[in-house]
Amino acid sequence: MSRQAQEAREALGARLRGLRKDAGFDSGRALARALGWQESKVSRLENGKQNASESDIRAWCEATGRHGHIPDLIATVRHIDELWMEWRRQLQTGAETRQRKSLPVYAKTRVFRIWNPNMIWGTFQTAEYAAEVFQQGVSFYEFPNDTEAAVAKRLERQRYLFEGNRIYNVLLGEQALYANLGGPHVMRDQPDRLTALMGLPRVSLGIVPSAAPTAIWLGHSFSMFDDRLVLVETFSAELSVTQPREIELYARAFSLLSNQRCTARPPEGSSTPPGSTSTGTAHDDHRQGRESELRTELAHEHIHGNRELRGSRRRRSDRGSGAGHQEPRRTRSAPLPRSLGRLRPVRDKRTRRPVSPAYR
Repeated sequence: MSRQAQEAREALGARLRGLRKDAGFDSGRALARALGWQESKVSRLENGKQNASESDIRAWCEATGRHGHIPDLIATVRHIDELWMEWRRQLQTGAETRQRKSLPVYAKTRVFRIWNPNMIWGTFQTAEYAAEVFQQGVSFYEFPNDTEAAVAKRLERQRYLFEGNRIYNVLLGEQALYANLGGPHVMRDQPDRLTALMGLPRVSLGIVPSAAPTAIWLGHSFSMFDDRLVLVETFSAELSVTQPREIELYARAFSLLSNQRCTARPPEGSSTPPGSTSTGTAHDDHRQGRESELRTELAHEHIHGNRELRGSRRRRSDRGSGAGHQEPRRTRSAPLPRSLGRLRPVRDKRTRRPVSPAYR
């Protein structure tokens, strides 16, 4: 649970303690007897060690004669629940409801800052990729299978990529290109989708290479919506962060991750994305080439399983750059998508020899 949610729970416990004392219950044991509870439950609620349910609030207020406090206290309980929403509770009727609830958040946001170390961000997913994600969720959380409806709602977000003046700063870990969701038939179109999105004027897509020096641990994925909300997903729950001091920490983390990325350009209509060192110089052209080739090679290697290409990359690291040098042929059984273009080796500036991808 986040610090913000814990502080809210402790504040609620302090209010409940005040109501108990005002009602003449000198100890938690006396109130527990009146309610038929164990004494430890009263203690946990008052000290913020346990979530209070709405029925707990009603029983507490009835025992202390403070019926007028019920609506306000229940609203507080619901707010705490929103700060820490367990997936089993959110998904008890299926995933479509959760996807529909996110649409107003996207509609109100102007600047998105997204970090996902090991999966393609939801708004950038193809329908097949999103369907596989939801199918895994159905298996893991055992909620009703409404994959088709959930995918439709997730894809509905994509209209905001083309509407208004929204700015998308998206960072993906290199593992997001490697992660095999559903096999080649699912993964085949995802690189084309990412490449197409990179052409949008207000989208900046960066890849954080696994070999890049780290200034901060990669951690978990998070989504920042302007400077008002951060959503953090864990295996057990979704955390909503709204406290300014906590949001600032996520902004700093995004800035540090941005310094590790390879990206082509900042989105149009924005200043340089947080943490970016892009200045429009030849250095940026070099970074653009690195990112394009990294994305192409990783996507082709992983999605199409082209062993011949991997072997050719190793061979060309040992080959000179003389006049007789020719690019190795690729197998025709696994062609690159046209949108990804032709591979060209990155050369060392001093020796002009091709550089192995592991040391770029």
